[in-house]
Amino acid sequence: MLGNFGANARMLRMAEVYFILGAEGAGRRGVVRDLIEGGFADDEVVVVAQHASESDSTATEQLEARASNRVLAYEELRHIQAPADAEAIFIIASGRGNPLDYLEAFGEWLQISGESLARIITVVHCQLLHAQPKLELWHRACIHFSDVVLLDRREGVPNKWFSDFKKPYEQDHYPCLFELVKKGRVKNPALILEPQPRRLSLAFDDDIDAIDLLDIDEDDLPEEPIDLTRPTDPWLVRLPSGHWEKHLPDIATFLDSE
Repeated sequence: MLGNFGANARMLRMAEVYFILGAEGAGRRGVVRDLIEGGFADDEVVVVAQHASESDSTATEQLEARASNRVLAYEELRHIQAPADAEAIFIIASGRGNPLDYLEAFGEWLQISGESLARIITVVHCQLLHAQPKLELWHRACIHFSDVVLLDRREGVPNKWFSDFKKPYEQDHYPCLFELVKKGRVKNPALILEPQPRRLSLAFDDDIDAIDLLDIDEDDLPEEPIDLTRPTDPWLVRLPSGHWEKHLPDIATFLDSE
């Protein structure tokens, strides 16, 4: 349980939540710091919750440099608690595990906390992905759920690689934004923070009626009962064994080999 998280103070207003995916070392905390500095007034309370495995002291100090920031470390998403006066919450997932585990837990946290999802952002470690093409599927899983994809750690990566990387997503008409990070900065923080859904997945869009997802001709309705159970996102399907149906590479083995 989350204690008083979601009690009366939360009934009056909700903080906007930004869920940050990406590999360890991708520069996510630098991007979060830049988004906060460029998108929020100095007196606005912004919470940054980072997984305990991501709690580098220098990066944490940089996040805490802004007086109204609140930086928390968590082991499990369900334990995250934020002050009632928070304007926004940035949750940085672990960059060493399976993003599907974190996305599933994040969905459960949203339901319990009652907070409002603004956007899911993936920060791509371009040097790592360029060196380890086997991690493409791991990143594709993240991007499927993302409103924004930020390309960071680009030094030494050939320009052609970027167009090759984006091409499959453009061909498949992914609606998410693809933006470059330059020296830890994003070009337009307001554009990144705009809480307009641009993700391909509908897993976190509770305001969509299940009937709207059905391909039904109103002039030729079927005689049999219609199943209005909302379909599970194809990336979040588990086998009877409990394992994910879509198997992703273990990113930790690639990080540890660096």
